[in-house]
Amino acid sequence: MAENEHSHIFLSNLKKEIEFGLKPKIVKKRIPIRDREKHAQFLIQSFDKIWEEYSKVKEERLAISLPSKNGFYIEFKGKAGCDLATKSLENFKSNIRLLNIRQNITEQGQEIYATVYIPNNQKDFFLKKVKEYLDPEKDSKDNGNPKKKLYSIA
Repeated sequence: MAENEHSHIFLSNLKKEIEFGLKPKIVKKRIPIRDREKHAQFLIQSFDKIWEEYSKVKEERLAISLPSKNGFYIEFKGKAGCDLATKSLENFKSNIRLLNIRQNITEQGQEIYATVYIPNNQKDFFLKKVKEYLDPEKDSKDNGNPKKKLYSIA
């Protein structure tokens, strides 16, 4: 019955084959050039300062019987004009979550910010990454190259 309803329309040779294939794109990440030692020391000092401030706030909240969170939030800032390795900031096994990524345009270029939640029992997670970053022998592809993960943090 469907054929009889539109018998005035004639369609023929509708099939046309078109070759399709993905064209590979090579995307180079913009990673800043840094002195590894100085940058690692800066990161270690920053993490220590964050942990001290968080501990003080937690103690103050507990002293006046206010509820306290089971973790803390850190906002990582990428160097202007460079990419921030945001995937390396999250770790599902350790319950470290990447919550937000935002960008800010400045005169020097685009700055990328990433907000990460870190549970109390994982406070040393990023310090371990920084220690791997300090060791140039761990820059192999098998180890995930800690250099590329941390170079972009400002």
